[in-house]
Amino acid sequence: LSDCSATLDDYAEIWSVAPGTTFGDIVSLGTNEVTSTETTASGGTRVTKIVQLVKTSASYQTSVVGIVSDNYHDLSSIGHGSIQDKDNPMPVALVGRVPVNVTNENGPISVGDFLTTSSTPGKAMKATRSGRVIGMALGSFTGVSGQVAVQVLNTFWQSPGEYQGG
Repeated sequence: LSDCSATLDDYAEIWSVAPGTTFGDIVSLGTNEVTSTETTASGGTRVTKIVQLVKTSASYQTSVVGIVSDNYHDLSSIGHGSIQDKDNPMPVALVGRVPVNVTNENGPISVGDFLTTSSTPGKAMKATRSGRVIGMALGSFTGVSGQVAVQVLNTFWQSPGEYQGG
């Protein structure tokens, strides 16, 4: 490590995201493929097709990848320069602490609540039943729509009552 003074809030990689996606949006696998061109460690070139990410669109969506982040510290070179500008490259947090766009679809959010995708495109809501979650709320939220910090836990399946805290 050459710079240990940086604040490491989350780990992000550069992905192609659909136009209209903003910082704090939750993104999932889309259907549009784009070309990624990378230089390999041996100096060669690797061209691959990757799927462009889109805002989530359903409650408890299972194809979640991460959260578009403007609070990241990218620890890898994945995606840098390999996605063309026309394909809208943006940093997507895969783990760590990041602001996420939220809605009150399942009621107010309290510190420690697990968050999942909502029916509002790109926004999280409090998880109140078993299903895919994106992480745990690090702040409270009582409005209609806004942002809250979340500890992204690399999406996983959660069942209420499994985690007792402590």
